[in-house]
Amino acid sequence: MYIVSFSEEETRKQNFLSGATLYRKCCRKLSVVPQTVLIKNLHDKVISVKNRVLGPKAIEALAISLKQNSSIEKLDLTGNTMQADGVQHLVEALTTSEFITYVDLSYNRLGSKHSLINGAYFIGNMIRFNNVVLHLSLRGNDLDEQDAKYIAYGMEANDILLHLDLSHNCFREGGAKYIAKAIVENRNIETLNLSWNHIRKSGAVSICKALGTNKTITKLDLSWNGLGYEGSLALGHTLKRNNYLREIDISNNRIDFNSAMFIANGLKRNSSLEILRVGQNPITTTGAMDLLEGIAREGNSTKLLDLTDVPVLKEFELMSSTLRQARPGFRVIHGGVVIIHDPLGERKSKRTDPMRQVINMMTSQKLRPIEMFRNFDKEGSLEMTKGSFKDRLKVELKKNGFGLTKGEVTEIFDMLEVTRDRPGSAPGGAVSFMNLSSSMKDQRKFERIEKMKEQNERKKLRDYHRKILNVTSPVLPKEETYEEEKTMPSTNAKGFQTQVQRGTSSPAVTRTGANNAFGGVKASGLTPRPPAAMVTMSRSLTTGGGTTLKKAGKRKKLRTRTR
Repeated sequence: MYIVSFSEEETRKQNFLSGATLYRKCCRKLSVVPQTVLIKNLHDKVISVKNRVLGPKAIEALAISLKQNSSIEKLDLTGNTMQADGVQHLVEALTTSEFITYVDLSYNRLGSKHSLINGAYFIGNMIRFNNVVLHLSLRGNDLDEQDAKYIAYGMEANDILLHLDLSHNCFREGGAKYIAKAIVENRNIETLNLSWNHIRKSGAVSICKALGTNKTITKLDLSWNGLGYEGSLALGHTLKRNNYLREIDISNNRIDFNSAMFIANGLKRNSSLEILRVGQNPITTTGAMDLLEGIAREGNSTKLLDLTDVPVLKEFELMSSTLRQARPGFRVIHGGVVIIHDPLGERKSKRTDPMRQVINMMTSQKLRPIEMFRNFDKEGSLEMTKGSFKDRLKVELKKNGFGLTKGEVTEIFDMLEVTRDRPGSAPGGAVSFMNLSSSMKDQRKFERIEKMKEQNERKKLRDYHRKILNVTSPVLPKEETYEEEKTMPSTNAKGFQTQVQRGTSSPAVTRTGANNAFGGVKASGLTPRPPAAMVTMSRSLTTGGGTTLKKAGKRKKLRTRTR
């Protein structure tokens, strides 16, 4: 018995001869033209056939030849319009392959709206059971909310895949919830791209909350979605707990300065994030300053803050330069320095009432109203003219560091005028101790009411935030149910649901709205309902009580027989 060993080059040549022969034979059988670029590269480590629009049959021929190939490690079939008809054959080859680690199926119309067969079903199976593929790109395949269910099913149990690109699809809110459920369960994916997926509101909240429990994802791209207020709130909570995420891109996500404050609060307690991209959002100069203050906290390790097209103040530049000295390698990208705050995002401090300033002055001097009035009233009559009271009040406030403008002083006298009709008040043109005391009591009463209103508003806001974060997760298909289903429903452009036998290309179609584990029922053929205009309504319909209803293309009145 002799053992013959082949060199790597000889093995590749043998693979080339067998693979090329098999590929030509399959092309003849399927009546497709063999691709020269495929024949030449079947013995290499990389096959890259981009934008050739090969179609389902050509992909099927390639898939058959891949089953016996042991040299190809990278497969790039971007833009070949394989659709679900072709991907089901390719997935079968990839599931059994032990050599291909990189797969790019971008822009191949794998979404259910492009075919009677649900391609996402096969993709989900491949992701779940393939033990070799490390990088998978499904970019720009028009995968919708229901397709996301199958993708999530595969992600849930996969423990090999490291990089997954699902960008430029249409997952929306419902699909994002399925992906979020898979993120919670997955324990291996490191890089996830979900940009350009119409993810908003509850879908954005689900994704951000899922990151709070995931310990493997280090790079996440959520750019060009719609996180907005709800998603920023959830992301802020997640950043406080997640210490594994290294880079996140949330550019173009409708994040304003109020939403940026949630993210800034999360950054204050985060120690792992190194790159934050939040450019092209309306966060204004106020939001930019909040984010920088969050990053400047001790323990934060952010090295890049990307604020593309976001204006900043000179104070921001000064603070960032100070931070660069304390943290070598720190960089900031912004949209330029402006002189004043953006008026749309300026956060103004609450104005202090003039009467409150008078009360604060009395508190600092430990004076009661009667004592202050006696200091003002040298004659001891407890009544003063407006002019003399105003002059003494200005001097006393300025002396104690409480400056009032002319308008604020006028506002104080307006409050004193309100109490003019109360007992003990001075006549018009004079100010008495009772006027001052009553005005101070009114001020304290007003402040108590305002404080109660603020407490109620804060409680409502907390309840609203709790409601936002209380998002229920959908249930993914169980493995036994998924495997037992031999048909996959999908919706085509005419509104029919299709169900395809696994491993075949002849779909059976049923009406949309049928019910089973995945939204359809098993059927053997197409039985569409005739159009309403073609249904004859000339026969009589008899109801209880002797009532007869006749329809003959026109509406007729209801006639009741009387006996």
